[in-house]
Amino acid sequence: MADLDRIRVAWSGFIGAPGVSTFYATDAAVLIPQLRTFFDAIKSGLPLIVKIDIDNFGDTLNSDNGELIGSWVGAVQAQVVGTGAAAYSSLSGSLVQWKSDTVLSGRRLRGHTFLVPLATGCYDASGQLLAAVRVTELAAAAALVTASAGNMLLFQRPRLASPPPLRSSPPAQATCSSSSALGWLSRPTGAVTRSPLGWAAMDPLLGAVCGRLLPRCGHAETDIPYGVLTRSIPLEA
Repeated sequence: MADLDRIRVAWSGFIGAPGVSTFYATDAAVLIPQLRTFFDAIKSGLPLIVKIDIDNFGDTLNSDNGELIGSWVGAVQAQVVGTGAAAYSSLSGSLVQWKSDTVLSGRRLRGHTFLVPLATGCYDASGQLLAAVRVTELAAAAALVTASAGNMLLFQRPRLASPPPLRSSPPAQATCSSSSALGWLSRPTGAVTRSPLGWAAMDPLLGAVCGRLLPRCGHAETDIPYGVLTRSIPLEA
């Protein structure tokens, strides 16, 4: 299996910052300007104080075991700054769920990108995301998947498999996997995140367990029941 590059996208400027979104690619130098286009397309839903910076260098991992094996460097990308309303909730936003056609350990490999916080103008009176916001994020996600042409990957790190019956032998290590992002999921309800710091960090670890975060003081778990965006192709048909 080919090696993969890890891309970090830093979120800053708001209460609870910093946050980070993580992406993977076969060639990060090619994907980072496409990621910049993605975030620029959704900046109207981000508060004025939110700033997004895409790293132009990072780690290269062995996709078979997740081990660090090298590094990559790409062109510097301009900072993206939110243009939405100044008011926002630091605990809520939307969730992009990236989909693939790969099945691993009986489950379909998926990735998650949390867009938190969103400006208060992104919600209707009932707290659901406005249709216009969903349309904007849908278009941005569709453009990213199309532009990446299989370069953007979903990745699940190695993990211990379930112990065999009666523990007749030591637990085996499950094989990690990566797969191209092919589609995305949509629901109208906004995502809500919780952490010991009282805010929503954004570390999708594409293909990893949904809700695992990396705030300033270690890992935390979140409760993220819903997300946004609409998948473009019926992968489960």
